[in-house]
Amino acid sequence: MWGAILISHQVSFPSMGILDIFKKSFKPRTDRDPLPGSEYPTKVIVLKGKDFDKAASKYPFLLLEFHADWCAPCQHMKPKIKWLGKELTGKVVVGTVDVERQKELASRFRVRSIPKMILLHYGEHVESWMGFKDITRLSKDLLKCHQEYEQAISGHDEAE
Repeated sequence: MWGAILISHQVSFPSMGILDIFKKSFKPRTDRDPLPGSEYPTKVIVLKGKDFDKAASKYPFLLLEFHADWCAPCQHMKPKIKWLGKELTGKVVVGTVDVERQKELASRFRVRSIPKMILLHYGEHVESWMGFKDITRLSKDLLKCHQEYEQAISGHDEAE
């Protein structure tokens, strides 16, 4: 099945950043208490079937990175994803999914090309990207998303 996957070497992304997409299409959930920073992993987590559902519902933001060992662009992104996991500790959880070992998850998210990243907010799809992404820009945009989420939470608390 995966032998026929198109591998994206370079994909051009819209000029719109993730924060612009976030503002236009998504409202942060304010019905949950913020998760203490100590409950966030300090590195990239490897996601599997049962672990995935638990992580998706627990963390406000979960960035999924779909890859395969045989995918050269995925291997090129590996150190960048590792850096991103450390950079976003306490704010966004970065999880990797091997499409060869986790075919159900890949199918669930309709992954047809790799590498692919999907951002979830409490398990709900926010945005997805295929191919390479400027990791520094992505990190900044994700930190801004988290900041807006925290502001929405604190504004919700003040309204009560």
